[in-house]
Amino acid sequence: MPGADLLSSLPRPIITIVIGLWRRRWLIAGIAWLAALLGWSAVALLPDLYESRAQVYINTDTALDATISDVAVRPNREKGVQVIRTQLLSSDNLEKVIYATGLDAEVEGPVDLQRKVASLAEAIRIEQTQENYFTFKYADKDPQTAQRVVATLVDLFIEQNLSNATTDVGRAVQNLDRELALKESELKALDDEIAVFKSVNADILAAEERKVRRRDSREGELARVSDLLSLARARESRLATALRETPRYAPGDDLDALKLRLATLQSQFTDNYPDIVRLKAQIAELERNSSALPENPVYAETARSLAAIRDEIAGLMAQRDRIEEEIVHLGRQAAETPEAEAELQALVRRREQLARTVDNLAEQQSRIRISSNVSRGGGAINYQRFEAPKVAAEPTWPPRGLFVLAVFVLALGAGGAAAFLLTQIDRTYTHVGQIEKAFGLPVLGAVSPSIPDGSRTKRLILLRHTGLAGAFGALLIACGSLFWWYEIYAPAAPDPTALATNAEPGRLR
Repeated sequence: MPGADLLSSLPRPIITIVIGLWRRRWLIAGIAWLAALLGWSAVALLPDLYESRAQVYINTDTALDATISDVAVRPNREKGVQVIRTQLLSSDNLEKVIYATGLDAEVEGPVDLQRKVASLAEAIRIEQTQENYFTFKYADKDPQTAQRVVATLVDLFIEQNLSNATTDVGRAVQNLDRELALKESELKALDDEIAVFKSVNADILAAEERKVRRRDSREGELARVSDLLSLARARESRLATALRETPRYAPGDDLDALKLRLATLQSQFTDNYPDIVRLKAQIAELERNSSALPENPVYAETARSLAAIRDEIAGLMAQRDRIEEEIVHLGRQAAETPEAEAELQALVRRREQLARTVDNLAEQQSRIRISSNVSRGGGAINYQRFEAPKVAAEPTWPPRGLFVLAVFVLALGAGGAAAFLLTQIDRTYTHVGQIEKAFGLPVLGAVSPSIPDGSRTKRLILLRHTGLAGAFGALLIACGSLFWWYEIYAPAAPDPTALATNAEPGRLR
């Protein structure tokens, strides 16, 4: 056996397995070839499946949604993939697809129809790649059938969404009409209740109304008095300033002349100048004797005006204080509002709030009716087919190249597994250690066969090794050739344009 030196360094159980596999190398090659041929034949016989796909964009975020959401009756059309799949792949819809695409030709009775519906539901895939983007996929042995199934599904999807949108809009309009009618009836009932309440409590409410008018009147009077007081104080300030600047007595000519002379000298000399000192003494003497001078009439008039304005200020302040006390008293009375007045105020507040609600509902009713008219024209929901279903030119399944590689690996594994199983069953001794263990006696040694170089036996062994390598090499070449055939060479596919021309789009019955 080649590599005997390397083999002797391995653990004994591994040596046993390797020797057993080597002795059965032709069995491994034969089983591998047989398994590979069977597997590759099965791969070749697998039916081709042609997949058709379509991508549709459904936009439900329209102006109608914003209008409906204001009144909390917006329908939930933002369905998940599971909801869409459940609705679209119902038995009724799939039966429509079967009859529209000609699949009913394969159906022989109700039982076959149900089986076809179940298999179709399993084969159809619906995915949501992004929000509002839906992808429909279906694979079939006939590419034209796959295209018709997807086209019919898309038609059903759009048709049902448009129908649901119109139904939801109509339901929203009806709900809004009922809500508005209810609120209007509540408003009318509340107006009647307020009128009856005012009639029953007319005396109490009239007294309270007089108090309110009295307080409003006194507050206006207080503002007027405060304005008059501000004007009087400003006039008092001006008169006081004028009185301080006006001489009390009418001065004589001598005194005026001396003051003029003093002013002239002060502009030329210092205060210690003899003439200035003398003039100051003369002026002081004259001023001491000024009581004999007549009183200044301007001063007297200003003093009388100042006294009058101060009397007026005192009167305005007293009037302001009285009004403030009266307002405080009226405020205390207002704080002690009777139960009837408090109840009336609560009714009025409820009425104002309800009236605002009715106005908002009326405005929304007008907007939603406009949106409803748009929806009846097909504008409640927008859709666009980004990718129309096409007839596939090449099969999408099975991936025969990968299957060929998998069969090759499994075939080698099957041959090795069979040889390993026979090795475990076989009781042949492969090395000295097994003999010692089996008989409990020491083994002195082992004699290996000696084959002279160039002998017929040697050539036969070499030929066997070459044949074994050729068998495994041929298996590998066969695997590579098949992989190249399926994955790289790929026989010319039919023209998809011609297929699409011959394909008839699905029609709903």
